Amino acid sequence: MQGFLYKLKQFMYGRNGLDGLGIGLFVLYFILNNISYYSRSWILNIIAIAVLVFMIFRLLSANIVKRRAENDFFMYYFRRVRSWYTRHADLAKDRARVKDTHKIYLCPKCKRKLKVPKGRGKLEIKCICGNKFTKRT
Repeated sequence: MQGFLYKLKQFMYGRNGLDGLGIGLFVLYFILNNISYYSRSWILNIIAIAVLVFMIFRLLSANIVKRRAENDFFMYYFRRVRSWYTRHADLAKDRARVKDTHKIYLCPKCKRKLKVPKGRGKLEIKCICGNKFTKRT
């Protein structure tokens, strides 16, 4: 077993290996493969296999500079989507936690969460960044 692992390490030396885009491609393959299985769509199955082949190509590629540029491009947009989702999921949790006594608004300028007491009518809300906006509570 040690000889096999040594040969595998030796083979992978100087190759790209698994990165964020590779993991994303594998998740996409898994999703497409399951959808194609249950919908019995051969087109989705071919697309899933193409995604898997591309993932393996990237995994074994020796052109690390290009693969790193592809991964950086993917991770830039993936982080933006993930931070947007996280921000909105956290806002929904906070709103649910204080829904009886307060309302939570996002500052239009800096996107900071501001908690305002309910039942006060129209209020002018001032954020820490200096931005003022009016909301009905």
